[in-house]
Amino acid sequence: MASRKGLKKSGGDYVRRAAGLLATLRDADAARVVCRREFGVDGPDLDALIADAKAELASAAEIDLRVEIGTAKKRLEDLRDRAKEAGDLRAELDAIKELNKLCDLYKQTSLADVASAAEPATLALVREHLEGLDVAPKDLPIEELARFVAAAFLGKETAQPTAE
Repeated sequence: MASRKGLKKSGGDYVRRAAGLLATLRDADAARVVCRREFGVDGPDLDALIADAKAELASAAEIDLRVEIGTAKKRLEDLRDRAKEAGDLRAELDAIKELNKLCDLYKQTSLADVASAAEPATLALVREHLEGLDVAPKDLPIEELARFVAAAFLGKETAQPTAE
């Protein structure tokens, strides 16, 4: 059995391997069994090894999102520029598409999202106007009122509010 002192000497390797086991097995008890068998550690040394492995995984999860996005953006810009220089329009457009995804330029917004972000006073005016058209029951959500008004404008029958 490896002693605590033995773990200190080559602990980095043991910790990295134990962290890999934790990540793969997703179960600390299963990782303990494998570490006990593979590394010959037990008791407090095993507990310390698993704790160190968990700490290494937690440390690996700490990323600076701004740096990671900046790095990805720079790589995509470089890819786009190289594709443009090579005259590869398809690769250039693919890089532009990925840049747009990265920058969240394709974000989908629904009417409910817009309504929740709008000023309450503005929504009250819109609601008052839509309800004043008398094409829908009162006290419907604003998106339902808008749907009724659009249906009336297009000459379509709208008998019931849609279920949410």
